[in-house]
Amino acid sequence: MGLRRLTPPKEEPLTLEEAKAHLRIDGNDEDSHISGLIGAAREHAESITQRAFLTQTHQLSLNGCPDEALLLPKPPIQLVQKLQYIDPLGKAQILKEGADFWTDSTTEPSRIVPIAGWPATASRPGAVVIDFVSGYGESNDVPQPIKQAMLLMIGHWYEHREAVSETSMTTLPLAVDALLNPYRIWRYI
Repeated sequence: MGLRRLTPPKEEPLTLEEAKAHLRIDGNDEDSHISGLIGAAREHAESITQRAFLTQTHQLSLNGCPDEALLLPKPPIQLVQKLQYIDPLGKAQILKEGADFWTDSTTEPSRIVPIAGWPATASRPGAVVIDFVSGYGESNDVPQPIKQAMLLMIGHWYEHREAVSETSMTTLPLAVDALLNPYRIWRYI
């Protein structure tokens, strides 16, 4: 299985102004650093939860079709753009939503369910390729607990700029896990 992001989000869940208000910073000297922390906090929180927070496009490649429903990573899923496979003769085929499969976005992780079973595929890596759009939407659609966890990470990283110091072995605040755990996806493909 291979997963890659085709298009990144166009914005971050938090603005620079929101992060600076949390950090109680008035000046502009650290804007570049704080902007970097916002992106790092989003990516770290997405990694912990196994979700996409903002609209982005991913491509999943598989060696073949599963026996049952195909689970999609990075929920919530907005849309399956393309489901393509290589048939046993080596020819690319495209499956159509509604005719060949349904997308069930009500479950997490979301799943693609075949209407009449999965077709036979070539025995090769990347025989099935799925392009899909995922994420809550725009920044105002991201749940507030996720944003709060990001603010805690940003504050922690701003205060502790090194991974480890000799005087303090400070780790991320426990509240980060408590805020993100309800959004964590535990089941994978």
